[in-house]
Amino acid sequence: MAQFWLYGDESGSVPKDDLDAPFVAAVLAANCEIRADEIASEYHKLGSADWLVREIVGKSLMPLVVYVKPHKGFGEALSRKYQKMEAMARDRKRTTGKHAYLPPKGFNTGNLIWSHAMKQAIGLAIFNGLLDGSVDAIHAVLHTRTLESKTEKMFIDQVLASAIQIKDTLEAHRSARAKAMELLLVRLNLPPKAIDCRLASVNDVPALWLPHHLARLARKALITGATQSIFQLLATEGFNSAALDLTPFLLAPINEDAIARYKKDTGLPEPKIEAGKAPGN
Repeated sequence: MAQFWLYGDESGSVPKDDLDAPFVAAVLAANCEIRADEIASEYHKLGSADWLVREIVGKSLMPLVVYVKPHKGFGEALSRKYQKMEAMARDRKRTTGKHAYLPPKGFNTGNLIWSHAMKQAIGLAIFNGLLDGSVDAIHAVLHTRTLESKTEKMFIDQVLASAIQIKDTLEAHRSARAKAMELLLVRLNLPPKAIDCRLASVNDVPALWLPHHLARLARKALITGATQSIFQLLATEGFNSAALDLTPFLLAPINEDAIARYKKDTGLPEPKIEAGKAPGN
């Protein structure tokens, strides 16, 4: 059975304004579990980019970095989108009497962005894993984060649905590249409950020190713009697509299908939101 292990961590505060520093979510994928006895005691110390790349190559890991980098207009666009998301969620709960993921005090924007970034990193890691061979089981371990119970449930439910979403994407593009897509669909042989996801501390799972340093070094590179950064070193080792800028996707309009479902379920028109402060912290 082809087991796939994903270890993830973050670096930086989640940005909400134009001048905020970047936020990074990093995932390292492995073909087997990284045991505690494989992690040296000095891993908690600040490691260099050269050291980390040697560890990644030596352990045959696959790095994925997803980042959010604010720019002019970022804060206003983010505010409008997330206010609209919350308005739609509250309308749905008010008119239908239920909403599985809306916390009592509303969404926390920072936690939603974290969830989005981590979910994208995990999805990319799974997809890239398919390029190398079949995937029969996926184990995701992420550094613990304080989440509202409903937000944590939403995130884990979305991670567990990753395989279905990837299969839907492959099916949608099957006609364009039939042979390649057919191969990937065959490789994605995940039975029910083949994906598990949990939050843990580095004390419980020392392997989390590796994505911790990857996220930290990637964020440093985004802030300083250094020419010899973790990204250049990874590219030298063949990891040319290790980073994804999530910013444009984060600010993209809410999916039209989601708007259509909202209108059908609530009987209400699409909410119109003026610029203002994003909900939550």
